[in-house]
Amino acid sequence: MSVTQIHRIPSGFLNDVNNPAIGEPTAPSPVSLNSFAGQLGKEIVLDASQIRYKSSVGTIFGGTFRYVRLKANSAVPVIGQMVFWDDTVAEDLYQVTALESITTVVAASMAGIILTPSITAGNLTIIQTSGLVKAKFVGTITGTKAIGRPVSISVAGTSSIGLMDIVDDLTTTAGELLLSRFVGRAVELPTDGGLTTIDLQLQNPRG
Repeated sequence: MSVTQIHRIPSGFLNDVNNPAIGEPTAPSPVSLNSFAGQLGKEIVLDASQIRYKSSVGTIFGGTFRYVRLKANSAVPVIGQMVFWDDTVAEDLYQVTALESITTVVAASMAGIILTPSITAGNLTIIQTSGLVKAKFVGTITGTKAIGRPVSISVAGTSSIGLMDIVDDLTTTAGELLLSRFVGRAVELPTDGGLTTIDLQLQNPRG
């Protein structure tokens, strides 16, 4: 994949992005010398032939990707976990968090799926916002596991924030909540606690 000033990935791999400064493997001094600030929040569409990824970390498919900052006090998300827009800061900061209020009927604003492991809170990374992606499921999937089933963000509780689930009965309270948290459909058979390929279909306009 081409690396430009607007989409600079120091490591060259989409699933190895944990930058302390925008587009930089180390923070410049002074910060004002950063030459890549324009890429914050930018989306890029890549097909399979344009993608480089670390196979030891996981497979990355074609789709849409966005460069964002993980909130400094956020919990560290795992690969395949959904992160949410941090609506406590200005929209043009493109800041995301692994935290979500699960007491509300409407889901927090979903930003995208994490691709890089062990991101340092406060650093910048690339998330996937559409296309085929490996998504992390809850430890015990609520409904029937099958290819083609609708996938939603879990409402099970703190330990499952940002993880995927499937329900059979959308007339229940949990079902109605999950319907509002729809993210896509299963492309391969989901497994309890596993990383399963889904077709991510976020309605995710920002910037």
